[in-house]
Formats: sequence, C-alpha cells, structure tokens
Amino acid sequence: MAEVFDAVSGVRRAYSELQGAHCPWDPDKMRSADAAVVAKLRHLARLRDRFRRSFATGHIPAPSPTAPPLRDAVAPYEAALDDLRRQLQSKQAELDSLKDKLPVSTNRRHARLHPSKHHNTSSAAGSPTAELFAACAEQARAATRAFAAHLLQLMRATAGMDIAAATRSLTKIPVSSSQIAKHALEAHVTRVLLAGFEHESFYLDGSLSSLLDPAAFRRERYTQFRDMRGMDPAELLGLLPTCPFGRYASTKYASLLPPRVEQALLGGGGENRSGGGGGENRSGGGGANQHPRTPFYGEFLRAAKAAWMLHLLAFALETPPSHFEAGRGAEFHPDYMESVAGARGAGAGMVVGFAVAPGFRLGNGAVVRARVYLVPRGGRP
Repeated sequence: MAEVFDAVSGVRRAYSELQGAHCPWDPDKMRSADAAVVAKLRHLARLRDRFRRSFATGHIPAPSPTAPPLRDAVAPYEAALDDLRRQLQSKQAELDSLKDKLPVSTNRRHARLHPSKHHNTSSAAGSPTAELFAACAEQARAATRAFAAHLLQLMRATAGMDIAAATRSLTKIPVSSSQIAKHALEAHVTRVLLAGFEHESFYLDGSLSSLLDPAAFRRERYTQFRDMRGMDPAELLGLLPTCPFGRYASTKYASLLPPRVEQALLGGGGENRSGGGGGENRSGGGGANQHPRTPFYGEFLRAAKAAWMLHLLAFALETPPSHFEAGRGAEFHPDYMESVAGARGAGAGMVVGFAVAPGFRLGNGAVVRARVYLVPRGGRP
C-alpha cells in the first residue's frame, strides 16, 4: 500500500507540473511533464497488475509490521481530497457568480456606449413606458441572481456548512440538494427586496402622496429614477445614509439574513449587520453606520438599487403594473411563466415547485413572465 500511495503522490506531482507548463506556455516543459505523467501512470498500472496476480494466486504479501496502519496512511489523502473538493465547490460558485454578473456588466457597458439606444423608450417622449419597465425588470432580476450567486459562494466556502439544510432554514423552501440552492436563494432575495412593492414607499412610512396629486407624484418618481440610474449606491449612501433608498436598503438587509447565519457566513460582530438599527430606526438615526463599506454589503446594494429603481419606475407609469406569482403545484403556462432551467426544463407534466420571481402585467397588455422552478407533478424541489 505504501508503494501505491507513493505512486499516487507521484502522479499528483507530475500532473501539477503539467498544469504549470500551460501558463506560461512552454512546449519543452509540456513534453517533459507529459512524459513524467505517463511514466507515473504506467508505474501505477504495474502495481495494479501485480496486485491482481497476487490476489488470483492467493499470495498477497503480508503488511510490514513496521508500516503504519492503513487508516493512518489514508487519512492525509482523505483530508487532502476533502480540501480539493471544497476548493472545487468554491471555484464553481465563483464561476456561477461571474456568469450572473456578466449580463449586468454588459448592460452597463452598452448603456455607456449607446446611450441613445438605451434610452430610446423614454427619452423621445420624456416619459416612462411599459417597454422601459420590462427592460428594467430584467436588469433587476440579473442583479438579484448575481447577489444570490455571491451568497451561495460564501455558503460553499464556509467549512462544515450543509448547503441544502442552510438554504431550507433560510428560505423555507424544501430544497433537497445543493444544486437547487441557487434558485432558492434567488427566490428568497427577490421576496425580501420586493416585499411591499405595491405600496408607494414599500410601507417604510404611511405616505399617500400618489393620491393627493397623482400626476406630480409620477413626474417626481420618474425624475428620481433618471437621477439615480447613473449613481453608485455605496457612494450615494456615504453622502445621504438616511435618504429613502438608505432606509429601504437597511430595512431589507435586516430581513435578509438571521444574525446567526450572517455570523456563520461573514464572521465578525455587529459591523456587518447594517440593518440592526436601520430596520427599526426609520427616523434616520445611526447615519452611515447603517451602511458598512464591506464587499458583501456592496453586492447587496447593487441588487437593492435595481429593485428600488424598478419600484420608482412602476409608480412613474400612468397605469402602474400589477404583479403576480405562481403558486406551488400550479400548472406551467408559458405565456405567464418562464422556467429557470430554460426550455429543457419546461416539458409536459411539469408543475411549479416554487416561485423564483414574480411576473408583471403592464398597462399596454404586455406581460413580464414570472420565473419559476419546475418539478414533475407530485415531485419536490
């Protein structure tokens, strides 16, 4: 067994050298490393054949009395394998996060390079349109997916965390595997950010300005939408921490993660819980302390800004959109729903396992379809 472990270690070392020859590219080093890998694999194959012959004849060599127990010999390799698996999960989560951020970055770049195209639905008439709302809804969903992927990346990087169990506890969705966790986390973040969407202030106060002067209210909301579009949310809250968006962000963040989950993911103390005072201190106390300059909170602010702007635009429209959700077990209707798995996941006999994002009915009759996770009839996520 000692020879086998030595041979496996040799294969790993040779393969690492082969990987190193790829970057920077070195043809000579590649050929040398490739030959070394082949030699180590052949040696491992010879050991395998020798064991098979010994097993067939019944002459299996007795272990050396001075050799360490098999369990002790295997333990370091098992630990190394577990570490490699965690690294792989972390890299996969990082890759998923970057994939989800790519559409957001692409939209921003397109808006900077082609401002006339980006604003063509609104700048011509100087008023908001249903088409602009539909585009903004897609941007908000992309930002929410990016933040959910970032959250999943943190969970995977946390040693000892059961992803499926942690997701079930956080989202109340009966997730059976870590592969579904990304969609469940997206559903949770969306639900928190859009809770109270039907009220003009997300129920942050009792304001009813939209009833007193509807036309002036719509103009004000659209002005706020245009002004905020190019702002960095962290910079805005650094200057005006208790503005309406600041109160919205701190309140939603307080509802997003229970303190024990935040502690497990982020560590530290109260520094990370920006909403610890913001959810209750709605009069504006606490100031900038409600909005820490941490990478995680910065990721959250990007998703919060997208949801806030969607809300501003909804109340800037003369006919505000109405939102709807697909209930668990509902039949899949492609006119009103889209599967998070794409067309391949929307086959016959599929029903809604859980809602991921609500849909919207617009004043012009168009529909922004709800995002759903589908399961076979009678199945569970």
